[in-house]
Amino acid sequence: MDILNLSPHLNSKKCGAVILKYILIISLILLYAYEIFLYSARSIWIDEISSLLNYPLGSIFDIFKPLPYAQQAAPASFNLLSNVSYALSIQAMRILFSFIIVSITLATITITFRGKILPCLASVTFLASISFFFQFVTELKFYGCEIAGAVVIASWVIRYNERDAFRVGDLCVLIFAIILGFSTLVIAICAALTVFYVRVSKFGWLTKKEIFIFFIFGIFCLIYYVQLKTSVTYQVESFPDSYGVVGLQALLKIAAAIVRGYGFFGCFTVGLIFLILLYYFRGNGDSRRFFMFSVTVLAVFFSLAVLGKYPATATRHIAWTAGIVAMAAGLAMSLVTKKIQGHNNRIAGGIVVAAIVANLVNSIPYLTPRNRSYTESDKLITWLEAAARSNIVPYYGGSLLVSLLKQRGAEIGQHNYFGMVNLSSGRIDPKYFSETYLSQNYNTIAKDMIGQLNRPVGWVRMAVVFRLVGNFKGYADYVLGNAPQQGPFYIVAVHVNWNSHEGAEDPRYQALLEALSDRDCTYEMELTGKMIFAMKVTCPQAKQHRG
Repeated sequence: MDILNLSPHLNSKKCGAVILKYILIISLILLYAYEIFLYSARSIWIDEISSLLNYPLGSIFDIFKPLPYAQQAAPASFNLLSNVSYALSIQAMRILFSFIIVSITLATITITFRGKILPCLASVTFLASISFFFQFVTELKFYGCEIAGAVVIASWVIRYNERDAFRVGDLCVLIFAIILGFSTLVIAICAALTVFYVRVSKFGWLTKKEIFIFFIFGIFCLIYYVQLKTSVTYQVESFPDSYGVVGLQALLKIAAAIVRGYGFFGCFTVGLIFLILLYYFRGNGDSRRFFMFSVTVLAVFFSLAVLGKYPATATRHIAWTAGIVAMAAGLAMSLVTKKIQGHNNRIAGGIVVAAIVANLVNSIPYLTPRNRSYTESDKLITWLEAAARSNIVPYYGGSLLVSLLKQRGAEIGQHNYFGMVNLSSGRIDPKYFSETYLSQNYNTIAKDMIGQLNRPVGWVRMAVVFRLVGNFKGYADYVLGNAPQQGPFYIVAVHVNWNSHEGAEDPRYQALLEALSDRDCTYEMELTGKMIFAMKVTCPQAKQHRG
């Protein structure tokens, strides 16, 4: 209905409120579109490069298996979407992924709060103010999908009527949310257990139909868990320094990941939102049920981390929390606008609005990809495409990038490439990560790793073992040993910190400098950028390695 036609029936205050609401809605739409466009244009980093190497897959059944290259893993739904959209450009893929994720998220928020403007605005605004949201929504990994899955599950918990039986429709919603990610399986189970507890505590027991539907849900979760465990086996077993942490150390790492993701101020504003939910705990079933669900999720994930079953060492591992937090903001706003008796709704509402606005202002520095980009690989890609015919020696992530560019038909075929390695996935014998193996003389380890570099799983095995011992000298020697003997050549690297201030902390860069020195090679930086470089190297002809 046209707002102008309503004006005779509205006083100026109501008319102003309606106009303000539409201004806010349009502003948020523009903000989301602008941020997605900005973030989708940023450089791909090594995790995205590793993931993209795997597509297109050989057959439809491969979406359920471990990915064939670089020890990667992803949910079957994400694999299917990546397979279908692989022919698109990187930016187009990102825009497509983010469109699907944001569409699911916004539709779910609108349905949850029945289109009521203030709760929807609160949820959408708070989601945009979470500093890592646009980063993961546009990243060619599945973490953005997990945010959408968490939103769907949280919505189901809010909308669930405790008097209604657990129905087939509820089962379908939870299954849809689960297949969007890996962590979503645990979140959905926590949601189902919360509703199960509420139903039983209020009404004694479940009907036979409900028990049967819960049974079907349990069977699906078991099947999904088995498939999930199969698909992540290579990845989880191959990175013990990331996924092998247990006990107090694991607890501290997941807590640190949350703090890094939200920041101390963000954690404070999230805490205020949940304090409001706690304030309405006794007076409202939605608040009580959602608060119980959120606490259950947090307790379960922290427990799994302690047991070594849920490694969360980086912000991307807890990205799904954004979905729950955003729905909490919307629910809090919904509660204060209902004017529930026995509560000071004005003060509660003021706290909710202040938390949302403060978090949005605090997130302004992260509304540009510059503060959320890991690497400037686009610079290196442009350089490779524009450079005249040269001898190129990829180093570390450079092998991944060159392989991906060749696979996607980038115009880099004019160069000669040396020292390429085997990037295939596979199971790595746990002995390589044992203290007995890693305590050997480094030269023994290096000889073993380099000898297997061109066998299946060669690059990943080498990268992890050398990272565990903190020395990449063996790999640097291999790279230079495979470089052309005559004329200058270029070393191109990705995910290597060359910076004079920070680079001293990166053993990959230090190993390369040491190997160059051993051969009396001279070098100059042809191109530098965040975590990338192209280095022109000249070595004495037929110079033998002194080390």
